[in-house]
Amino acid sequence: MTGIFYGSSTGNTESLAKEIAAKLGIEASHVFDVSSASANQTAPYQVLLLGSSTCGDWAIYRMTGWILSNR
Repeated sequence: MTGIFYGSSTGNTESLAKEIAAKLGIEASHVFDVSSASANQTAPYQVLLLGSSTCGDWAIYRMTGWILSNR
């Protein structure tokens, strides 16, 4: 199962995450905004697709911490 986790500052990464999900046939319930998600939500997924804004680095640090603590 694949989960998509994204961090978006302006909405572009969010739009792209949703478009990728649609193209891959991933249901919206498997697409998460890291600003309101928690690390334990990554646990059920064998594959994680990560997307981060280029404006700041808060999202990538948060996602990296989740992965390192839960894998």
